[in-house]
Amino acid sequence: MQTSLNEAGRDVITPTPPKRELAGRMDECAVRAAAGKSNKVIAKELGLTEATVKVHLKHVFLRLGVRHRSELVRRYPVSLYEEPMPELGGRVTDPDQLSPTDVVVFECISRGMTNKEIAAKLGIAEGTVRQKVRHALSAVGIDNRVVGARWWVMVCGR
Repeated sequence: MQTSLNEAGRDVITPTPPKRELAGRMDECAVRAAAGKSNKVIAKELGLTEATVKVHLKHVFLRLGVRHRSELVRRYPVSLYEEPMPELGGRVTDPDQLSPTDVVVFECISRGMTNKEIAAKLGIAEGTVRQKVRHALSAVGIDNRVVGARWWVMVCGR
């Protein structure tokens, strides 16, 4: 493990890249899915059909025991080293600038929780969770929850 400082002067722990648990096309599909890419984009990049990508990801999810792509980020962190993080254009550049609610939202989505599960945890309506997720993602300039989970794990190491 290595420790370095990010732009905001915070310590960032950079762990040794994890061992690959998947091989071949399953690995390639898992890395791209955990980076927030759609099946269509993955298929185009790998020269496969969308149906083939879907089958590979089904097997990846079964083998790793995950239900959602955002869970894949934590369970198969190889993607953190393989795919570059997209440029973010939000008003928040450091997790310390997030509201406490946004922090909870990012923690929940990085654990692969659905809106329904987050609502039950926080004791609020599912529609309210949808708004809070949208707000938290837009604060950082992210347009989907998988990239949000990835950003949270990479920046916060949580």
